[in-house]
Amino acid sequence: MKNIELLKQRLEVDTSEMLFDIDKQPEQQCPTINKMQANVKDGCNEIESYCKDLRSIEGAETLASDIESSVSYYMWDKISELEDLRKEIENIRQWGQGWKDLAKSIINNTKKDEDIVHYFSSDCQIKYNELYGVVSE
Repeated sequence: MKNIELLKQRLEVDTSEMLFDIDKQPEQQCPTINKMQANVKDGCNEIESYCKDLRSIEGAETLASDIESSVSYYMWDKISELEDLRKEIENIRQWGQGWKDLAKSIINNTKKDEDIVHYFSSDCQIKYNELYGVVSE
């Protein structure tokens, strides 16, 4: 076999995932995490602003302080926890990419297409059989 790219061209598929009937690679999650971090920051800042206003009301100083302490304790840490989650997601993506690269390397070094056709998606197996005149049993 020459390589996966040649087979994708011949069988008219865009991705190796389509060729081998593998789920599409998940989208990057960094934009989602960025948005979540921004929302937490905005929420914390807004609550702190309300607390500042509360301090101007006689007798509400303690309540304002308690709210700020709770926000600080429960919410600001979420930003760093989301950053930890981002790093774990990136590690999983790298790990998966390593396996994908290894699998592609093994497949690209296969001598005969026939040795890998049974790994193709059903549609690609049918197209391959039609292109190469393989008779199905």
